[in-house]
Amino acid sequence: MFKTKKKYLVLLTAAMLMIPMIINAQAPEPDRGHPKEQCLHEKGPHPMIPDLTEKQKEKMKELRVDHMKKVQTFKNAMGELKAQLKTLQTADKPNMNKIYSLIDEIGEKHTEIMKLKAAHMLEIRKLLTDEQRVFFDAHMHDRNGQKMKHHGMQMQKKHH
Repeated sequence: MFKTKKKYLVLLTAAMLMIPMIINAQAPEPDRGHPKEQCLHEKGPHPMIPDLTEKQKEKMKELRVDHMKKVQTFKNAMGELKAQLKTLQTADKPNMNKIYSLIDEIGEKHTEIMKLKAAHMLEIRKLLTDEQRVFFDAHMHDRNGQKMKHHGMQMQKKHH
């Protein structure tokens, strides 16, 4: 009886692992779908926003590059601080005051990055029409209110 249950469990597990692959294989290709779906796959600084003008796209690209440069400065500083923190934490006799100080500095850098992202989002919103802004607000944030990440211009989070 145990072997039979084990076989069913293995089959059930295999079936559950295959379901996402089957569903994904049946998804329509981006260029064949509804116009709304097409805007999800456009290349550009904000691929989900419908009906962007060339002027809007160009300005968003400029803002994005500027934003990325500013954020990179803080990320680099955070990386250096995290390396120092790792060194302190792995020392034979860790100095807790220095460790706490570095943690505070890392937190400050993270806060600055969040402020830059908030300012960037507001600059993007200023460029949009009311209709685009509604779409942007609804689709460019996840459930926690954080900006969705996209790398290589492909959205990482689920598309609506």
